[in-house]
Amino acid sequence: MYNVTFSHDFSEDTKFTFSAFGLDAQRNALGFRTNRVDQVDPGSERDLINGEFNNYGAEARFLSNYYLGEKKSIFLIGSKFYKADNTSKQGPGSDGSDPNFNFQSEQFPNYPNQNEFVFPNINCEDVHPEISALISQEKIVKHAIHTNLNIAAKASFGFGDVNGCVIFKKYN
Repeated sequence: MYNVTFSHDFSEDTKFTFSAFGLDAQRNALGFRTNRVDQVDPGSERDLINGEFNNYGAEARFLSNYYLGEKKSIFLIGSKFYKADNTSKQGPGSDGSDPNFNFQSEQFPNYPNQNEFVFPNINCEDVHPEISALISQEKIVKHAIHTNLNIAAKASFGFGDVNGCVIFKKYN
């Protein structure tokens, strides 16, 4: 994980910040599925989850406080770019007690919790909180795409590495 930040104060009222950030990590989790505190490990195949996380991004902001007559105003302009190539795979691990992080799909072909996901994401946005004061709403492009979805994800990427994702699957 890395984060490089540059900040410069042109004056008390005018500031510039630039931040570049990223994550290059993996996760290997191994255990038995029910995994309740009062349960003994049955010694059968274990649940294995492998994840690869490759994310990077950059954000630049220019902020200036000013007065328009006697009214204090803020000018903010900036841009943010974020790209993620994350993968996750879940399936049967070994039935041993060693740290074996290899999938045992041939040995346990009917293991019920098997899935594999690729989570590509590119997010590019311009930051300006008073955009509607600058241009009329009919000039802002808005459109909808109508399609049948079986799985949808809603992700939120917050400042300070506070991230969250909810996945919805259609119930049949």
